Amino acid sequence: MNIKKEAKSLVLVVILIILLLIVVNSCKSDDGWNKLTIHEGNHYYTGQRVLDVENNNTEMNYRVLFDSSCVYDKLVDGCEGDWNKLFGFTLSSVNPHVNSMRFVWKTMDGQLKLGDYSYIDGVISKNHFIIDIYPNVQYNLQIWAKNGRFYYIVNGEVLWNEKHNVRDYKYSNVLYPYFGGDCKAPKDINISFKKF
Repeated sequence: MNIKKEAKSLVLVVILIILLLIVVNSCKSDDGWNKLTIHEGNHYYTGQRVLDVENNNTEMNYRVLFDSSCVYDKLVDGCEGDWNKLFGFTLSSVNPHVNSMRFVWKTMDGQLKLGDYSYIDGVISKNHFIIDIYPNVQYNLQIWAKNGRFYYIVNGEVLWNEKHNVRDYKYSNVLYPYFGGDCKAPKDINISFKKF
């Protein structure tokens, strides 16, 4: 009897390990791309943590691919002004509303838009650039915190930089995709990332 119980337990453990490995590897493809999905009715991406901050917690460099799921119809009234957060990081705080920088995006009149979004000493700073982007086109996006400035770089061109007062770069927190402001994702939203 005990041998059967032990065998069943061993089989269960093996199955759980296999399922865990499947989940851990489910968002990463063989070519280095990581597809992150914000599921319908949610704000947050809740999958495996695959993004990171490099170079002493001062920069993120990702090739990003929005698929057609990122183009959505008009949202609920009151949500049109909301920007969806793409990726970024905090400096010297886990709170993104203190000192942080990230790229943001949204659909406006059927067109994808990309912009900047920062907090500097608790004060929001955004929309210094807004550019059109397109589904299924790769964009090289970089954000850097260097020499007392935040830099937003798209395909090698600095589109915005601004002064910040953070002196300590010892700690940073990765900020993952987030849909909204107030409204949640109207459908599954898929965005792929690849480090470069």
